[in-house]
Amino acid sequence: MIRTIKLVLALISLLIGSLIYILWRPETLIIFAWFDNIGATNIITSLRKTIGVFPPFLPLWMLYSFPNALWVFTGIFILGCIWEKNLARGSVFWIGVFLLIAFGSEIGQFLRIVPGVFCWGDMTTMGIAALVGIFAIMKTKNREIPHA
Repeated sequence: MIRTIKLVLALISLLIGSLIYILWRPETLIIFAWFDNIGATNIITSLRKTIGVFPPFLPLWMLYSFPNALWVFTGIFILGCIWEKNLARGSVFWIGVFLLIAFGSEIGQFLRIVPGVFCWGDMTTMGIAALVGIFAIMKTKNREIPHA
């Protein structure tokens, strides 16, 4: 039961991060070319028009850095679910590889070998998300809801 809740939480996190990108990020991002290639541009344009502009009361870091943080959290949480019963070297290795890719892509942007713009805000929010994800995995490791 707990594992199902964790997976649902991870998927909701992924969905929210994806929706922020799809609804409010500039259409110059490569993902919009992908949508065009699969014929989804009209659907995406309709969604963007229906939902409207990014809510002005929300801080800009939620638009630009929060999606990355949600994806890092999702990745760590899903990997934690895979090795839920046996968090050991294998799981630590794969979580480490995942974090290396996440932070490495941002560093690659700084070095101009990965497309995008380096941002300390992204690094910070991804770091916080990684810590929250790891803490959540450790806190809920091998826990099940008792049956009444």
